[in-house]
Amino acid sequence: MGKNLDIRDVVRIAICDRNKKSTNSLTYMIDNIAQDLGSNVVVLHYKNSRDLLQCVTKGEYIDIILMEIDVDPIDGIEAGRLIRTIPHMRRSLLIYMSQFKKYYKDAINNQAFNYLLKPIDCDIFREICFKAFRALEEPYHFFTFVFKHMHYKLHIDQIIYFESNGRKISVVTDRSSFEFYGRLSSIAEQLKSSFLYVHKSYLVNFSHIIAMNSSYCIMSNQMQVSISAKKSKDMYRYYLLYWEKFNIDKPVSCESRVEKSGKR
Repeated sequence: MGKNLDIRDVVRIAICDRNKKSTNSLTYMIDNIAQDLGSNVVVLHYKNSRDLLQCVTKGEYIDIILMEIDVDPIDGIEAGRLIRTIPHMRRSLLIYMSQFKKYYKDAINNQAFNYLLKPIDCDIFREICFKAFRALEEPYHFFTFVFKHMHYKLHIDQIIYFESNGRKISVVTDRSSFEFYGRLSSIAEQLKSSFLYVHKSYLVNFSHIIAMNSSYCIMSNQMQVSISAKKSKDMYRYYLLYWEKFNIDKPVSCESRVEKSGKR
């Protein structure tokens, strides 16, 4: 039987809170919940939002973020908004924490998974954590495939694009690339909520597009992918819907990007 290669066996949880007592209490509860669920967790502690943002900007993936709103130097609401602009962090589960109810609407606008009022009730926290762990196991978070008797499971936010060459499919992620045999049309149907055909040989992840026009798009790894004339209208229409869904700024056009860089 092939070996299972799961790059997400460990659930990574970040706590961003300058209150050490609160952080220690949350960590203790998380460890107990993970033990009850039989899950492996790594809990990361951040005293300020700057360190957390630097971590995820460098490419680290965090499954669940427990974000205190009253943090420095960037408040939790703005830090959460910035995190949502990072391609591989768009589907992370963001749970806000505050002593006040007044930030609830802003939190929801940042696609928050939940909102915890301090002091945190243990039973409520446990219930929310159970829901979060279950959400991480939902199929749409992952893409699985087999190649040379190896079983792979990739988080879809790490995938930049798929490229087909005959029956062989290349999947390019933010860190590496893999190959397997399959049909691009089947993958497109499976991942249609986040990926779109731009060409008969390419299936791209919306969230990794950093610039585009009617002829091509530039991906987060700087790869330029051609958009066929047949796919151009659908590409732009679905793409606009995607960015509205996540309530974040659209990327610049390829022409604007060229002007800013001074390159043609």
